Amino acid sequence: MTATPAPFAGRFTLQGIAGSGGMGVVHRALDLHTGMAVSVKVLHSGGVDSGERFLREAEVLARMTHADIVRHVAHGATSEVHPYLVMEWLEGEDLDDHLQQGPLTAAQTAQVGEADLDSPRVETLVVYNLLRAPGCSVRIGSDLI
Repeated sequence: MTATPAPFAGRFTLQGIAGSGGMGVVHRALDLHTGMAVSVKVLHSGGVDSGERFLREAEVLARMTHADIVRHVAHGATSEVHPYLVMEWLEGEDLDDHLQQGPLTAAQTAQVGEADLDSPRVETLVVYNLLRAPGCSVRIGSDLI
């Protein structure tokens, strides 16, 4: 009889690896509190500085609410002291896969970089390193690629 693993951080059921890279691994998971799909990014052990920076970025994201910024769900550190960040799950095409078909057009590139900087909700502009992570989806206009 196989034991069911305990929920990650007491709240999330990991469903599979969405991507991994030099900094960490991204899991698709189920939030047991809301029933929603989420993305769980766990940082590999990379030293105190990278862990502290990762958690500072998570804290900045937690304070931000904007239609064009992925929604923060939770963050912390595992019992093995690996920092993690949980965000809403975005369905869409992986950016790396899309770029294998060719570069973004100038209009698509402008839309990816576009931000409503006059919005009172955007107090801090964060260029987040998830754009380079496998499993990252990018919203272009009303489309998600």
